[in-house]
Amino acid sequence: MLIFGAVQIVTSQIPDFHSIEWLSVLAAIMSFAYSLIGFGLGLATVIGRCLFILYYQRHLALQLKFNPQIRTNL
Repeated sequence: MLIFGAVQIVTSQIPDFHSIEWLSVLAAIMSFAYSLIGFGLGLATVIGRCLFILYYQRHLALQLKFNPQIRTNL
């Protein structure tokens, strides 16, 4: 993310950027990449939480199977 910010700061210093066509393409690519990064991080968070929940449920089921005296407050 810091790289994207640095590129945007550098490109904002170009004096006559209206005549530069590639700048619009660069801005579109950076916006798309930034949104993909956010989507990927959100998806990784959801997957990580689901895996943790599945692991916890399996671990708890195994504990109850081998030690039925364990009581939980779930």
